[in-house]
Amino acid sequence: MGQNGQTYHKAIDRMEALLNIARALSADTPYQLVKASGIPPSTAYRQTAAMEDSRMLARDMQGRFMLGPECLALCFSAWGFPDPGFIMGPLLRFARIQTRQTAFVGFLRQNTLQLGPYSIGRGKRFAHPAAAGRYALQTRFKGQTAGRYMARAADSASVPVLLCPVVQNNKAFLTLGVFRQSSPVAEQDKITDVLRDAAQRLRTSVNFQKEHEAR
Repeated sequence: MGQNGQTYHKAIDRMEALLNIARALSADTPYQLVKASGIPPSTAYRQTAAMEDSRMLARDMQGRFMLGPECLALCFSAWGFPDPGFIMGPLLRFARIQTRQTAFVGFLRQNTLQLGPYSIGRGKRFAHPAAAGRYALQTRFKGQTAGRYMARAADSASVPVLLCPVVQNNKAFLTLGVFRQSSPVAEQDKITDVLRDAAQRLRTSVNFQKEHEAR
């Protein structure tokens, strides 16, 4: 492989590393992101700035790094769903704040849940998803309404999740969910109601985008 090819692959590897850190680590500053990446600082700062400019990286309301809208659009396209656009970030923040749990969008295929974007807060109630963001459901996903499931990532303990279907295509279900911690029944009912409301809003946005693309 020539020098140009090696340079290209290094740039892709660095971008992938920064995106993975933004997904898995609560980083408030470029310094925290750069330090965790292990990339030479001058290169990492330059690439972080470029990824923010290109909207591959973004910040949440508290300033933490998260996957940007361009990255999320690629994610939805890869799974065959219309990009819901700007509503994704506000919906995840809404679900996180109202439920006080880690909220996420997931793509479910053959009982395997692949996490897409998620919104995480601070404190014991918030779960850090597995590095790969992939979980196997231990019971079959029903797909008609919100349901509680146990999910397990490779080499980790099972975690409870609440999943609410949004839309389905021939490849997968698009779902909205939370990592569900122990809570009173009344609080669990509230969490379910919040998730159903958020899923309906997301469903409306996805269907609107689908109709717009069909014109």
